[in-house]
Amino acid sequence: MIIIVTLSAIIFTGSEDVSAATLHVGPEQTYATICDAITASADGDTIIVHDNSGATYTYSEDVVINQTNLNLTAQGNVIVSANHTNHDTFTVNGENATINGFNITGATDTYSAGISIIADNARIFNNNIYGNSYGIITNHNPTIIGNNIRNNAKDGILVFNNYPNTQIHYNSIVDNGECGLHIVGSSTQVNATYNWWGTNTPTYVHQPTTSYPKDIFEESSNLLQQSVLWNPYLYLRLGADFPIYNGATSTVTAYLTRDNNNVLAPGTVPDGTRVTFGLTNGPYGSLTLPLTRYTSAGQASIIFTANDPTAPHTQIVNAIVDHEQVSRDILINPTDSVSIIKTGNGPINAGETAIFTITVRNGLNAAHNIVITDALPAGFTVGVPTMGSVEGNVWTIQELAIGGVASLNITGVASQALSGTNITNTLTAVYDEEFTQEASAKIYVKKSSLYVNVNPTLINTTVGNVVTITYKVGNNGPDAANAVVMTFVIPEGLEFVNAISPDWTQATYDPATRTVTWNLGDVPVGDPILNIYLRVLRAGTFDLSPTIVSATEPGQRIAVAATTINAQVQTHAQTVPMQNTGAPLAALLFAGIMVFAGMLLPKRK
Repeated sequence: MIIIVTLSAIIFTGSEDVSAATLHVGPEQTYATICDAITASADGDTIIVHDNSGATYTYSEDVVINQTNLNLTAQGNVIVSANHTNHDTFTVNGENATINGFNITGATDTYSAGISIIADNARIFNNNIYGNSYGIITNHNPTIIGNNIRNNAKDGILVFNNYPNTQIHYNSIVDNGECGLHIVGSSTQVNATYNWWGTNTPTYVHQPTTSYPKDIFEESSNLLQQSVLWNPYLYLRLGADFPIYNGATSTVTAYLTRDNNNVLAPGTVPDGTRVTFGLTNGPYGSLTLPLTRYTSAGQASIIFTANDPTAPHTQIVNAIVDHEQVSRDILINPTDSVSIIKTGNGPINAGETAIFTITVRNGLNAAHNIVITDALPAGFTVGVPTMGSVEGNVWTIQELAIGGVASLNITGVASQALSGTNITNTLTAVYDEEFTQEASAKIYVKKSSLYVNVNPTLINTTVGNVVTITYKVGNNGPDAANAVVMTFVIPEGLEFVNAISPDWTQATYDPATRTVTWNLGDVPVGDPILNIYLRVLRAGTFDLSPTIVSATEPGQRIAVAATTINAQVQTHAQTVPMQNTGAPLAALLFAGIMVFAGMLLPKRK
C-alpha cells in the first residue's frame, strides 16, 4: 500500500512555478477584463489595469481575488463599477492582496461594498471609494492608507470581529451616510490615527445600541474597553505671510500636514482634496483666481495682494475644506512703513543645513537706522547681508530707500539630537528710533525610525530550486524617512531571478556587480514589501546581508537580519525501471489497489 500511495503522488503531483508575472488589462492590452487577468494569474503576480490611452475607462465587473500576494494597480483614471449591484465590486479572499489607485463604485445593494475583505493582510492604497452601500467591509486585518472614502450610503469603513493589527491612516473619510468608521464586536484594537474626518472636531461615540454619528462609532456593550485608536487626527490650519505693506503680496497656505496637537503628522490626506479660499472682511485686497485649489502633499496655496490706500487694516482670509473653515489675519501696514519677515527652510533632515532668512522691505518713505537683534539658536552663525553690516547677532541698516529690500541668512547644521523637534529663531527690530517689530520662525527637524523584517532568515533547500525572501521595510515615524535605499549583493552560487514589490517602487539588479538596489524614496509610516527570488546553482551556504540608509537619519545604523541559505545536492533513490507491459500505468495502479483491498476484506462463507 505504501508503494502504491507513493507512486500515485509521483504521478499526480506537479511542480510549482514561483516566478512572478505582470499581466496587463485594458483596451489594446493582453486581457480585456480584470477577471480574465485574475483567472490567468498565479500567486504573487502583478496585474496592471490601464485606462483608455489617458482617457477615463470603466470596467463593469465583480472582481474576486483568490490568489495570495496578488497586486492590482490602476494606471491612469480607471473606474471599476460593480457589474451586479448586489455584489461587492472587489472581494478579497486571498491573503496579502494589494488594490491600488482605482475608482471603486456601484455596489449599491443593502449589504454590498466597494471592497469586501475576508482574508489577512490586504493592502488598500490610494483609491477613491464612493457611491456604494458600504465603502469597505472587513473582518480581518487590512492596511488602509491614502484613500478617499466618501459618499457611500452607509458606512465608509465597517470593521467587525477583526484580527489584530488593522491599520487605517491618512484617509479622507467624509460624508458617508451613517458612519465614517463603524466598529462592531471587535476585541482587538483598530489603529485609525491620522485620518481626515472632514472637520477639526470629529465625533466619537461608544455605546451598545445602534446610532449613526458621522465620524467614529464603536458599537459595543463593553464600555470599559475602547477598540479603536483614532486620536491624533489630521487637522486643518491656515498660514500666511504677515505683516505686509500695501501693494505687497502674502502667500496663504491651507495645510492638513499636522495633527490636532499641532505636531507634524507622518503623512497627509490624499492629493486632490478640494480647498476653497475667500475673504470675510474689507476686502483690503484680492486673491488670485481660481479660488478653488486642490492639495498636493497635504497643502494648497493662493496669493493675496494688498490694495488698501487707507491702511493699516487687518484682512481676514479663510479656507474651507469639507465642513471646516479656518481663518488667518493679515496685517496690512501703510506703504511708508517697514515690513520684516522671517522664514525657515523646514522641514529638514538631521545633518542638513537649517536656514532662517530675514527679509526687510520698505514702503514709500525712506527708513533710517534699522537695528535687528537676533536671538541665535546654539550653533548658528550669521551670514553676509545684502545691505548694511553685522556685528555679532546685530544687523544694522543705516538707510533703506523707498521700495528697498534687504535680506540676511542665519544658518546652522541640524544635529541628530534635534530630530523630532523645532528649531526656533526670533528677532526684535527697531527703526527710526521709535518703531519696533518682532518676527519668529521655526524649522522642524524630521525624525524617523526605520526597521526591516526579513522572512525567512533560514532556508534549507536543494540545488535547482527557487527560493523567495520577503523584506518588509517599516517606519515607526513620527515622520517619513527620506531617500531610503536598501542594497545587497547576491553571493556567487545564487542566480538572481526577480525582485518584485507589490506596493512600492521596483528594485533593480546590476549583473556586473551582482547588486540589488531598492530605491524606496520617501517612506511614510508603513511597511513597503520586496519579494526577491533566487535560484540555487550549487550546493553550499549563502548569506544575504542587506544594508539600508536614509537621509532623514544620517549615520544611523539600521539593523537588518541576515538570511542564510543552506543548499544540498538533490539525491534520488535508485529505482528499477518499470517494464512496458502494454497496460496503462493508471490501470495497473487501480488493479493493484483492488487486489490489495481484496486481501484485506473478509470472505463470505
